[in-house]
Amino acid sequence: MNCIEFRHICTSTPKCKDVAYLEHQKTCSSCAKFAKETDLFNRYLHKAVNVSPSPDLVVRILLRQSLSRDKRSRLNYYFSSALAASLLLVVSMIFITLHKQEPALEQVITSYIKNNPQLPITKQNIHHIELKRLFASVNLSLDGDLGIVKFAKPCYINEQLSLHLILAGDKGSVTVLLMPNSSVNNTIKVNNTSLNGIIVPCPKGSMAILGASGEALDQIKQRFQNSITWIGA
Repeated sequence: MNCIEFRHICTSTPKCKDVAYLEHQKTCSSCAKFAKETDLFNRYLHKAVNVSPSPDLVVRILLRQSLSRDKRSRLNYYFSSALAASLLLVVSMIFITLHKQEPALEQVITSYIKNNPQLPITKQNIHHIELKRLFASVNLSLDGDLGIVKFAKPCYINEQLSLHLILAGDKGSVTVLLMPNSSVNNTIKVNNTSLNGIIVPCPKGSMAILGASGEALDQIKQRFQNSITWIGA
């Protein structure tokens, strides 16, 4: 089950007990947060629409109508309309606050990779001097050897300037995205039919490494961590 399927079920069937649904919630921190916020919103909404009137409300309304039926009826109508509008506004604001969030970083990265399938990969390793220049353009310093780099170009991830690299791996090409302005708190796994990778926190931002199944991603991560300085960290 992917994130889109999970969130559709979460909003349409909040108490879903499906095994795949529950397993995805355990393994995906972003969707677990979404489920928690959705449950909180549902509880707020339940409280808002189940407000019990005070016991003497009917008596007071009838008394007012008997004193001045036409005038009081208009006042009650305006008051009820205003109260309903206010309640709707409050509920809408709660919903917008809880659900106004950017897509999860792993979804943004997956979408970016799928939208850029054809890249001008070179047959030879890009010269170290050119790599240093590209790293400097995104506020990074390259101090070590990254291995064979076949593609390197600045790009935008989450509308933030980043650096897109493609390396030669043991199982095929490996994509590395260096994102100085997109942070994560913990390592996030990226798994779907076409991508297998990790997003790891860095001193200033984050780094995504994606490759074929069985690729030694941790070794590549260590190589980058030993070779890069995050300026300003």
